Amino acid sequence: MIAPPSICVIHEAIGNQGAIARVAMSGVRIALDAGWRVSVVAKYLDPSLADRVEWLRLYVPPRGFALKWLTAGAFIAQALAGREFDVIYAHQPQAAPRANVFQCHYLTRAALKQSGIAAGAGLGARLSQAQERLVLRAEDGCYRRRRPGCRMLFNSEMTQADFHRFYGRSREEEALILPCPQAKVSDDAERTRSRIAMLGSDTTLPVVGFLGGAQPRKGLQRLLAVAVHEAELFILAGGAGSADFAAPDMAGRFRGVGYVKDTAAFFAACDVLMVPSYYEPLGLVAMEAVAHGVPVIAAEEVGALPCLLRYGAGLRWDGQSPIGPLVQKVVADRSTFAAGCARMAADCSEEHYARRLLTHFEAALRDKRGVLAQRACSLQPDIAHATRS
Repeated sequence: MIAPPSICVIHEAIGNQGAIARVAMSGVRIALDAGWRVSVVAKYLDPSLADRVEWLRLYVPPRGFALKWLTAGAFIAQALAGREFDVIYAHQPQAAPRANVFQCHYLTRAALKQSGIAAGAGLGARLSQAQERLVLRAEDGCYRRRRPGCRMLFNSEMTQADFHRFYGRSREEEALILPCPQAKVSDDAERTRSRIAMLGSDTTLPVVGFLGGAQPRKGLQRLLAVAVHEAELFILAGGAGSADFAAPDMAGRFRGVGYVKDTAAFFAACDVLMVPSYYEPLGLVAMEAVAHGVPVIAAEEVGALPCLLRYGAGLRWDGQSPIGPLVQKVVADRSTFAAGCARMAADCSEEHYARRLLTHFEAALRDKRGVLAQRACSLQPDIAHATRS
């Protein structure tokens, strides 16, 4: 009986701890469903996977962003302990020199180029900037030393183009856009209930949703700087820090709800989702919105934008012009944008993503076995000579 192929998935967290952790968990499940033997190098592992995979526990220092980043390569090697696998599938740049398949989610150098790192003043901001620049140099080294023949997967065409500029092309690569989750599109009654729950009333104003918290890179301040002059809009903001975000000039037209647990209710309350980020390699929140039937208005620096435009599921924002006309265009032609969202959600489904990812796993396995076969053939003449001697 032939043993199933083995794969090792590497990421600090594999579960629901964040967007990349959920993608890593999806990859684990895709491999398991295909019959692969799965090991994981992770600090956190979703309990649902604990009895289905081999868990090689990863140590992560308790604090210090730069310290965590700079030591991750050594601790990954410690967790692997010299083990060999048919395929290594990694999400952390520190593992790029080991990976047969690497999923690229974020480029620090691109973030620095687009918007600056850790924007702000004061000692805390300066320390954060210093740490980010240490990480930038280390990340450069990891990507330039990526494993020869590694199959590079990028979360958007924008990330792929940025990577080409900084680190060159790879022999095998694909812009494999992360999937829209399975979601139910709300009806009018659900929309009314959600508005009352989220806003406290069923406002007659168009509701512009934002999910990015108070992190400067996500662009809430950028959005409000424009929306403050547009009395016909209501801004509903979610994410860490948004509940405490002060917008005195938006009295009666702004509400921050903090961390959003019920994303279905949040999207049901919105007429449109705004993604005004200064730099967003993809913007998984855009994929979530589309899955819920909510069109997206995205800044030019958002990786999901080309896909949104292709399907007619969203519009482009230049980062400074009034957004009211764009919102009105969506509201006035809601059925057309809803149809675009439905097409995009169908084509960018979890099933499509799973098929493409498994294709790369299988190709990497063939590459690995081909290299081993070549090595075996090259050794045979030496073995024959030694036998004759």
